[in-house]
Amino acid sequence: MCLRLQNEDHAYIQAFMERHLTRRNNLSWPSQLQRMSPPQMSSSKQQIYKRVTLSSHMTYLKLATKSITGTSNSDLDQDTLFKYQGTAAEEIGHVSIVKMTTSVLLTIALPDASITNQEELDLLKLPQGFWTVMVVNCHERLARDMEREPTLHLTPVAQFLRGLTYSLRTLNLNAEAIYDQLKERLQTSDDESLFDDENFTKSNVYHWTVKTCHELRESLMASQRYVRRTFDKDITRLCEKDAHESERHGLVHWRTEHDAEMNTLEDLVSQIAALNASVQESRNALHGVTAVLETRVALQQGERIKTLAYLATIYLPLTATSSLYSMSVLPSSATFWSFFVVLVAFLLGTAFTALSLKPVVAGFRAKVYIDIPKIQQAPATLQRLNPRRLKPQWLTLVLGGTRTLYDKSGLRDYLRYYADVIRPERDGHFRWAHVFIGLSGVDGFCDTIIFLVFRLPFLLMRIWPEALVREALTREIMFLRDQYYLRTQLERNMPGLWWSPLALVRDVFRVVFVPVWVVFIIAIVGLLVLEDILVGILKVFVLAPFALCRRQRA
Repeated sequence: MCLRLQNEDHAYIQAFMERHLTRRNNLSWPSQLQRMSPPQMSSSKQQIYKRVTLSSHMTYLKLATKSITGTSNSDLDQDTLFKYQGTAAEEIGHVSIVKMTTSVLLTIALPDASITNQEELDLLKLPQGFWTVMVVNCHERLARDMEREPTLHLTPVAQFLRGLTYSLRTLNLNAEAIYDQLKERLQTSDDESLFDDENFTKSNVYHWTVKTCHELRESLMASQRYVRRTFDKDITRLCEKDAHESERHGLVHWRTEHDAEMNTLEDLVSQIAALNASVQESRNALHGVTAVLETRVALQQGERIKTLAYLATIYLPLTATSSLYSMSVLPSSATFWSFFVVLVAFLLGTAFTALSLKPVVAGFRAKVYIDIPKIQQAPATLQRLNPRRLKPQWLTLVLGGTRTLYDKSGLRDYLRYYADVIRPERDGHFRWAHVFIGLSGVDGFCDTIIFLVFRLPFLLMRIWPEALVREALTREIMFLRDQYYLRTQLERNMPGLWWSPLALVRDVFRVVFVPVWVVFIIAIVGLLVLEDILVGILKVFVLAPFALCRRQRA
């Protein structure tokens, strides 16, 4: 168990085990403040001592055996990936590939209460602190080799590096065990034959091997990246700057051992990649041979069906003739010799049909394939028969260019704008309030002058005429249609309602003024178009040269 002082808060141990159970590669470096337990009634006497804590967590894959009941000794800190397809004895033992974590914890403490609750990084350089290195899920060699550990190596940072090295060794040993099991399983299933059995044993083994190699290689490469990233930054700084001088002998020794384990890890990654490529090649060859075998079987079945067809050509006429002569309705002139005459006739008819069936079917298919393009080209044929529908090539090019110019030049949006102005089908009632936008903000003599000079001409020349057309005139020219709809609805829903003479007089005057409103709309739209033309000319011949001159001066 980890060293814990009297009445000390155990939050650092709890945090270490929580990170261990997440099964992720992680290096926990000392933070600013020590972790504290949540306030509880039983934790009122717990204290925070001067302590520094750092830990490392590394994931690895392992072959784990479960009991028959489906439980294991340590299901809490492992995650089952998939079942191992080994031999019959191994399958009875429920061998699976599991993901586990090997963790190392270094903690150095002094029996002095901490006032600031901060991590004491200076304790890494003091040999007087009480230190403990705790390793979880490490290989058993760590305990055996501890007896032969030199005294000079029994220092906190050196032993922490030793724990990291044995974590890496645990990773390599378990990966080697899985790799050896894969090779042994492949050798067991390899009978020097390119064909699979009826249970698809080879295909299952190849598929499982490729899957295991992929998972194992990804796990090793993730651990490899984690170790390189950790040693490049944090562990190197810890060994070279933060460690005490008495740590030098142990650090040199265990860094050498760590480099050796890293080389072993790189070799394992290369071997697993080579095994994966070899198994994939064997699987592809097996699938190719299986496809060829299935093709041969299909050809053999075709030959057998052909033989049966030949036999049917012989036996069907005989069966038909026998059925015909077994009827009681035949005349008395049907003799024994006439049986053979009818048999020969049926035989010749069947043989002729069998021989000519294939050319007839081929000719029918060719006729269908020829008629389909003719049907698809029927519109072109009709155009050739009707000269008025023909379009010259130059006209097609002109129309296509005009359509492109209409779409790309903005003319489509411009015409839609004016169509929206004169469109009479508009919901709502006529409102002039929105055309006087800006009048409420005029306050004072200067604002009035600015409004009269700049805003009022724009309102008079653009906004108000457009609003007049959109909100009033376009509604008025649709008067006759609206009156017709109104009369239809009134006759249907209110048949006893009479039309007022005054309303008739009003409607007559409105009808008389419809042509006048049409002329007004045409005049206003023409005025708006003329304004757009003048503004465009102003932009091209006045504003554009002025902007060009300013750009050249800049």
